[in-house]
Amino acid sequence: SRGLGDVYKRQIKIRINSLIFFEEILTSLRIPLRASSARSGGMTLEAIPLSGAMGAEIRGADLREVDNATIAEIHKILLDHGMIFYRDQDITPTQQLIFAKRWGEPHFHPYMPGLPDHPEIIEIVKNPEDTHTFGGQWHTDQMFTPTPAMGTMLYAKEVPEAGGDTLFGNLYLAYDAMSDAMNAAIANLRTFNLYDKKSAALPS
Repeated sequence: SRGLGDVYKRQIKIRINSLIFFEEILTSLRIPLRASSARSGGMTLEAIPLSGAMGAEIRGADLREVDNATIAEIHKILLDHGMIFYRDQDITPTQQLIFAKRWGEPHFHPYMPGLPDHPEIIEIVKNPEDTHTFGGQWHTDQMFTPTPAMGTMLYAKEVPEAGGDTLFGNLYLAYDAMSDAMNAAIANLRTFNLYDKKSAALPS
């Protein structure tokens, strides 16, 4: 993902106890292009695809009260589309954390402090005079940790009327679209990831 100009948002990194969830996403390369709907518990969910590459908007969900059946349906939509969005949610940090824990164990950032009463949640604020954009380069969240987070949950509180979008890329589709020769050429490539890219030196 790449953040271009978010003004104020809260985010939680989710770590899951197994890799089953992540492995399921790896096999989900074909993104449905038609809207789908399903009734879960007391909610009727509708998934609206946002593009041919990835992403769907979920309508009909109230994240303040989500039962097990609704979580299971949201989980399925995430696997089908790789990324999900909700509009018009009004949740407190406590409610956001409760919803996050339905997916796995929150992942504490090793270097960035969280909210005083909710250390699992990182507050991102960009003031008018700020010139730096948090996460302004293409990246995978916390890929420098031994066990990177399974996903990131963002809750936008204040955003510009235009622009300032956070961009997302589907690397599974990008890899699938490459030629067999290119796939073979990069098959053995590995990366070494550092958090402090300015002062940390690569090991000899």
